[in-house]
Amino acid sequence: MALGLLYVMSVVGHIQKDTNYNVYTPQLRILGLLQIVVFLVGLVLLAFITLSDLATAPKPAQKTTADLEIKIKDKEIRQVIGHGDTVKLTVSEQGAVDLQVGKSAPHRP
Repeated sequence: MALGLLYVMSVVGHIQKDTNYNVYTPQLRILGLLQIVVFLVGLVLLAFITLSDLATAPKPAQKTTADLEIKIKDKEIRQVIGHGDTVKLTVSEQGAVDLQVGKSAPHRP
């Protein structure tokens, strides 16, 4: 942006000094090319930073589910279990079945 303002000021100064509207002098062309080069370098730098951040960003965990199917005598239980869930199955002596599904605590080594 600063180079763009410098270019505009140089064109205005050139017109005032030489009373000439020829804005394609070698000095102004060099300044214009410098502005383009600086822009492209900045664009490449921002692309490099963005791509390197994307490469190092943690990947989201895949959410997978599993179907749990339990058959005890004439009773049948079906449950969808999510990734990282814990399942607690309790069968009493009378034949009552209790199924509890919950999130597991994080593993600590």
